[in-house]
Amino acid sequence: MEISKMEDLITDLGTMMVLSEKSNNDIRSCLSILQYLKAKSTRITLGQVQSSSAGAKDMQQGLFTVWESVFQIKLSKKGQGASSASKVNQKTSLSGPLSQVLQTVQSYGDYERLTNGVFENYAKVRSTDSPIAPVVKALNWFVFQDLISAHIKTSQNYSLYGYLPWAFVQWHILFASIQKPKLVYPSTAYDVASRIQRNRQVLDFLFSGMSPKLQSYQHRGNLLLDVAPMLVVLITPNVRPVSIQLYTQKEKNELGRVVSVMADYNVNYSQMRTPEGHYNFLLDPNIEELVCFSENPRENITTYTVRQLLSKEVECEKIRRSAAKSSSHGGDSNENKSTTPAELPTKEKAKTPAGLPNHLQKLTPKAIKKKVVEVQAKDFFGRIVEKSLASEKSKAKTDEIVKSDIWFHFKEGYNNAVRKNVYLSDLL
Repeated sequence: MEISKMEDLITDLGTMMVLSEKSNNDIRSCLSILQYLKAKSTRITLGQVQSSSAGAKDMQQGLFTVWESVFQIKLSKKGQGASSASKVNQKTSLSGPLSQVLQTVQSYGDYERLTNGVFENYAKVRSTDSPIAPVVKALNWFVFQDLISAHIKTSQNYSLYGYLPWAFVQWHILFASIQKPKLVYPSTAYDVASRIQRNRQVLDFLFSGMSPKLQSYQHRGNLLLDVAPMLVVLITPNVRPVSIQLYTQKEKNELGRVVSVMADYNVNYSQMRTPEGHYNFLLDPNIEELVCFSENPRENITTYTVRQLLSKEVECEKIRRSAAKSSSHGGDSNENKSTTPAELPTKEKAKTPAGLPNHLQKLTPKAIKKKVVEVQAKDFFGRIVEKSLASEKSKAKTDEIVKSDIWFHFKEGYNNAVRKNVYLSDLL
């Protein structure tokens, strides 16, 4: 009213209350409507406010407000819109509340997020003793909107975009009540997407950790549908939770089979802490999430002692396989190496058998090489005898390898300095 007086507008308190309710107490929408009506006349009546649609696009409502308009029937106050509202309803096929729901949904615009919220809450706001027919009709409208939305995204045909908000009008007819609903934010889509991402990571980790002989005959589709469900059963041994020394031969064979399968598929039990604070051995990667539902856990579950034993045996099996593989590669590399005088094995190394793992070899002391000191020649009185240059030259001329007068020395390369052909018969 103060703004109306300052702008010289003639109106009353009831008209301003209707204007505030129409704009959902949005001051910006009220000001825009008043500015629009002032351009026509300085007197603002109740009929002008109710028949005006100015400022409707400026109102931005939240998600929960839109969902409440779908699930709740708002009772109109008496004495509002008796004259002009009837004229508007005669021109449209929808009644006042339904047209208001349609306008609210259209003003928000994000139909996919609104649909997720309706799908998350429609079963909770519905009473338990209501018939099943409204649910069937609502699900049909969910399918209709999903098909229209998918067709728009694939074909880019946005002429069908105007049909999407009409599903919310039908859901309002089927599920709306006078009581205010207790709504929750939709989390089903996010939970499903995160679960799919986690399952893909588990499947990729399982596939990449398999041995090459198994990986060549598998792909992710068969691994998920055929191998993983049976693998959970195969790695569950039927043994007693006692020490391995007390096992029978049958139990030892069963344990060896399970350990071999787990080592081939790179699956093992890892100790993890539960949210309750307890420790438990869980599969790593956890393939139980791929094949078992959380609501229906497995019945045949091994005990904590058996899982601890399997974890230890699988690690030992991996160490044995890696040691055997490294020894085989080491034996092949030793055969291919050329034996040069500098690389000849010592007596201590010769005693060590080839292919013996490092953890089984014994430590032997390393022989220290003595530094050879050149002893200078001395005479009877202890004086150092100097070597003459002539004697050094004479020693350099004599070669222990070449003792004959004629000898040959091969030198790599090409030289044009020698232009005369020399035959072997000329030298003999």
